Amino acid sequence: MRVYSKHDVLGQVLNLPRASKHSKSFYHQVVRMISSFSTMVEVQVTVPSFVYLRAKILCEHIEEEYEMAFRLNDLIWILYKDFMRHSFHKADLYQVYKTFQERMDDSIEVYHYGQLVERFQHKSTQVNNIIVMKVPKKEVRDGEALLAEMDTLYPNSLMFEDMVSQLLIHFMEQYKHHSSKDMVHSLVKKAERYMER
Repeated sequence: MRVYSKHDVLGQVLNLPRASKHSKSFYHQVVRMISSFSTMVEVQVTVPSFVYLRAKILCEHIEEEYEMAFRLNDLIWILYKDFMRHSFHKADLYQVYKTFQERMDDSIEVYHYGQLVERFQHKSTQVNNIIVMKVPKKEVRDGEALLAEMDTLYPNSLMFEDMVSQLLIHFMEQYKHHSSKDMVHSLVKKAERYMER
């Protein structure tokens, strides 16, 4: 089984041996033992700068309009919890896989008479921002478990951090094209449900 996040929470829970050049060092063993007692991990979410700016402006708008504390981390948390809830109740892993693959795939395919001839990877030149947030280990484990289950049916290289990034990017795309008032109201309602970490 591969690693599904930088923290490899699923690997720790299942007690999977991980081979790395540092895994046998005393320091690495101590760090792994100490981290096993921690209930939170820091997750780094990388998004394009424009998405970051638009999401930050949206959060500021919600804070002003609804007079409530609403940070960017809160938005990401709500999107993740809602996604996991939806995935649990309507577990169509192919749809989940297809959605993320479409969003992550930045390649161009060239076909000749229906046959794939060549595939070019697009090199992005956009500037990214990194959002660091503390997430309960249990939530990372659940996300990794979903990715592992999906990976057994539809092999991919998606990581937990990529999944969370794509949730924010996709939401901001939806926000651009749909009724923003309804989406904001829905976010505020979901905040009541999910903000109690």
